Amino acid sequence: MKVKSFGTGLCMASIILISITFGVADISAKEQAKKEYMIGFSSSVQDRVQKQLVQEAGGHVKESIEQIDMMKVSLNETSKEKLKQAKEVTFIEEDQKAKTSGQTVPYGIKSIKAQKVHKRGYAGQNVKVAVLDSGIDGKHEDVNVAGGISFVPTESDPLVDFHEHGTHVAGIIAALDNKIGVVGVAPKASLYAVKVADQNGNGYYSWIIKGIEWAIENHMDVLNISMGGASESEALEEAVDRAYDKGLLIVASAGNAGSYGSLNTIDYPAKYSSVVAVASVDQRRQRAFDSSVGEEIEVSAPGVSTLSTIPNNEYGYKSGTSMASPHVAGAAAVILSKHPNLTNKEVRERLSQTATKLGEPFYYGAGLVNLQKAAR
Repeated sequence: MKVKSFGTGLCMASIILISITFGVADISAKEQAKKEYMIGFSSSVQDRVQKQLVQEAGGHVKESIEQIDMMKVSLNETSKEKLKQAKEVTFIEEDQKAKTSGQTVPYGIKSIKAQKVHKRGYAGQNVKVAVLDSGIDGKHEDVNVAGGISFVPTESDPLVDFHEHGTHVAGIIAALDNKIGVVGVAPKASLYAVKVADQNGNGYYSWIIKGIEWAIENHMDVLNISMGGASESEALEEAVDRAYDKGLLIVASAGNAGSYGSLNTIDYPAKYSSVVAVASVDQRRQRAFDSSVGEEIEVSAPGVSTLSTIPNNEYGYKSGTSMASPHVAGAAAVILSKHPNLTNKEVRERLSQTATKLGEPFYYGAGLVNLQKAAR
């Protein structure tokens, strides 16, 4: 895992001639094209004899593995056939690609006890999650995007993420449980990329509002909004209220403004009553120093040095309430996969009522999300 800190006889005769010419070219190319092979030799054959055999056959020795009587060589088809006839050669096989197996389980997945629920067969299946963000890399092997749309005028493709942020958020929610890379909170959820932030990570409230409208029209179940602004907006509030009234659960990052005494520093739309505002904690369950605070904080989730997907089949660490929010959106998807008849309000209540208390609600809300309890 690599981590990054598009009608006559004359015509017929012409067609036949061209076909014959191509056929000859293909055979010649096949004979001359070299591939890399591993060759085994009898243990009695000295290294210099091994090299001589390869060279006389027209091959090129790339590496000698003396302790186990083997060589890595470059051969064309003719050379390979010659060497196969040599009594000193025990095998010839093409060198194969391998990649690391094994999947990293980010600490956040463990912290909210998501895997405990996965083992019971609930992982977000049949739940649609809209990620309102900078897009999602649709070619990432660890993320499956079911669809999407862009409301960024200069960036029409929602499956291209120039900023990395949306792909990282998407991986936290639903990176596939496929034995590579990382696993998300709800790996079987259906992800939808709703691009409302540009390559610099900036967007307008109007773009977010259009994204919310799209989510309503396309019957999303959960919305994750890992972005926000400091300015209040009646238009944005009406949009999230409308979505909530339609049965969607909206989860948003509280913001990264930190704390200043008793000052409320929560961003919009997280601050609105129809939205689940999420604060960020680290591996020790301590509040992230820059996590916004206020009475509207509903729950906390891991958001410090979080490993997840980024574009180009890579993985990286990011921090912020932007990373905490998708843990909660994913948790909501898992709950709905087990209890599909729950309302958004009931899912919300489960998340907060089963959370592990961490400290003052002004900083932590009800506490750290405990998916194992919330999905009972």
